[in-house]
Amino acid sequence: MKKNELVLCLTILFVSLIGCIVFMILGNNTSYVSVAVDGNYDSRYSLNHDKEVLIKDKNGGWNLLVIKNGTAFIDSANCPNQDCVKQGIISRNNQSIICLPHRVTVTITNPKDEAVDEETR
Repeated sequence: MKKNELVLCLTILFVSLIGCIVFMILGNNTSYVSVAVDGNYDSRYSLNHDKEVLIKDKNGGWNLLVIKNGTAFIDSANCPNQDCVKQGIISRNNQSIICLPHRVTVTITNPKDEAVDEETR
């Protein structure tokens, strides 16, 4: 193998290795907002995209979920005590907002952590 070919092979190997490291550090690190209604997971939204979601239960109850700047919160609801609104902003993995009257749970999840079982945590 000539010197130029060896340098080319090593350069390609080095660039590939750097690319793999960057992908592992930055890739698929997106957290999501998972919404469950009446104990059944209803939907999942990325924390990277600002959005307003109206969550309805089967009895006419509703909660307005706001996803903004990597955080989530319940802006308003038609439940009596507004406890879900008072719980404030969540942004970290496994934080939750719960509305008992409407049986709604809003939880921050990360796909990387879903692969880890409870014993490992």
